[in-house]
Amino acid sequence: MPGKQRAPTAIGILGGSRVVGEAVALLLQGLGYRARFIVAPTRGPWPLADSQLVVLMPDLCGTQRAALLTALGDMVAGPTIPILELARGDASSTDERRVHWPCRTEELARAIDAVLEPRAISAARESR
Repeated sequence: MPGKQRAPTAIGILGGSRVVGEAVALLLQGLGYRARFIVAPTRGPWPLADSQLVVLMPDLCGTQRAALLTALGDMVAGPTIPILELARGDASSTDERRVHWPCRTEELARAIDAVLEPRAISAARESR
C-alpha cells in the first residue's frame, strides 16, 4: 500500500466501462492512491502527464489496447509511465505488470507497489 511519508501515487485508469473504471478509481482512492478514470482523448493533450502509473482495464479490445499502448509510448512529456494491465483469464504469475482480474484489493495494491518500487528506489538514489 502507498507509503505514508510521501505524496500519494497518481494513477490513471484507462479503458473499459466508465462505471467499472470509476469504481476501481474509488477503490484505489480508499487505499490512499490518487486515482482517476480517464477517457482517452481522440485529439488534444494527453491527460496522463501527471500520472505515475497507468492501469489498463481488461475489457479493451485488441485494437483499443494497441492504440493506447502506442499513445503511451509516443508521449513526449516526462519519463515513460509504467503500465499495469488487468487481465481476464490466466495472467502470468511471473509477469508483475499483469494482474488477474477480478482480484482482491490487497492483491491489486501489492501489484501497484511492485511496479512502482523500482522507480521509488531509483528516485531515492537520484536525490542523494
